[in-house]
Amino acid sequence: MRSGAIISEEAYALSKMLDHTAWQRGDRILPRGITGSDIDFVLDNAGYEIIGELSRTSAEWKGTSLGQRRVYEGLIRWGAPHVAVLCRHNVDPDERRAISPKLDVVSFQPMLCDHGIVVGRVYQGNALWQSFVDSWFKDPIRLRRRLLGSCTDMVPKQREKE
Repeated sequence: MRSGAIISEEAYALSKMLDHTAWQRGDRILPRGITGSDIDFVLDNAGYEIIGELSRTSAEWKGTSLGQRRVYEGLIRWGAPHVAVLCRHNVDPDERRAISPKLDVVSFQPMLCDHGIVVGRVYQGNALWQSFVDSWFKDPIRLRRRLLGSCTDMVPKQREKE
């Protein structure tokens, strides 16, 4: 059994089938229409985490629901310098296969906290995604500084391949 592989597809599918609507019924309802949320994946580098959301349709954080975005903002706001990433993938539901957070990501947008929430640009391409993850595991602080610099145009943007 490979580390990270799905052990039981049935158990995995059932764990994803959560119905949070009961939080909005009865005598103990949550305020502002709040329901449960989820995190799609976490890659931990000795306490420095990439916290990931996978989307087939949205390439930018502003395209996700406010509640989902707030969950990720809350996770990166305090503590160790984590990064949240919105990863757009290209797996069609008709394919009926598991999404690979390594191989199926076609774009990603990082979000970090540095005296407030900072949202980076959308980066295109799976090779760049894999390079981002590799860089995080080599030196998360250096990558974080580079991301913050690119968000403020202090680091020159790399030319897109034509």
